[in-house]
This record gives sequence, C-alpha cells and structure tokens, in this order.
Amino acid sequence: MRAWPVPPEIENAREKFLGPLGLRQFLYAVAGFVLGCGLAALPLPLALRFCAFSLGLVAGAVLALARPCGMDCDVFLWRLWKWRRSPREFYVNHP
Repeated sequence: MRAWPVPPEIENAREKFLGPLGLRQFLYAVAGFVLGCGLAALPLPLALRFCAFSLGLVAGAVLALARPCGMDCDVFLWRLWKWRRSPREFYVNHP
C-alpha cells in the first residue's frame, strides 16, 4: 500500500493536447481530415468526392475516439491484425 494514496483519476490521467483529445487522438483526427481532403481532390463526380471526404473524416474520428475493449482503437486494430495473422488451430476439447 502506498504511503500517500493517489486518486485514480490523477494516476491514470492522459496528457491532454487540445481540449479533451490527447496528442495521439488529435493526430489521428488530423490524419483523417487530410485523408478526406486527399480523397476529395480526386477527379470524381461531386457526390463521390463528398462520400470520399466523409469516409476520411469517419476513419479519423473512429481512430481518434473509439475505445473498443477499453483500449485505444489503433492498439485494438494492431492486436486484431496480429491475431488474425498468427497460426492457430481450432479444436474442441471434449472431457
């Protein structure tokens, strides 16, 4: 036990960069905006450009704000990708 108890909200606090977003979340949001702008610059009809821009914004927002299983989305996607690529066997143990 600690000599001086520390409240959990201080111990687990993340460094905030811009408002409620941490630095990593902010960079993912900016990357999504840049991706959306890059996709919108393609020579496509206006409706498809709007859909491509929206797709980039949604991708950035999901990476920045989603927290599946209590972890950051990028960590979750990396672990999911590693799990999907690992060799594994499916079997059922019968007692």
